[in-house]
Amino acid sequence: MTCATRERPRLSGWEGASRPGGGTEGAHTPTPVGAVLLLGVLGFIPGTTTSYDGLEAAGHRSHAELLGIFQVSVLHDIVHLLLGAAGLALARTAPSARGFLVGGGATCLVPWLYGLRSGRPVTH
Repeated sequence: MTCATRERPRLSGWEGASRPGGGTEGAHTPTPVGAVLLLGVLGFIPGTTTSYDGLEAAGHRSHAELLGIFQVSVLHDIVHLLLGAAGLALARTAPSARGFLVGGGATCLVPWLYGLRSGRPVTH
């Protein structure tokens, strides 16, 4: 006796979507989020942060630069740590990952808009 199997209907574009290399769509979600977490950690390591003695708590007066390129501060590094940790925790399901991306995007959009309106120069 054989039993006919039915495919489960797809509820969204994320569920059961195959990636070209195999696996499912959410299988590699933590990778970019882990990079954000790594940036937060690297910001506190003197070897990867140049002018480490110029690291300020917050603001545009910090002279420390991550990899000699990106200006960082303690607050900036803490924000990356928190966003990375939240992203890893929420990457387990598609709805929570989507919520993280929307919330994380809004979190990054607010200081960007403030920077545009402040009129301060981008370079130091």
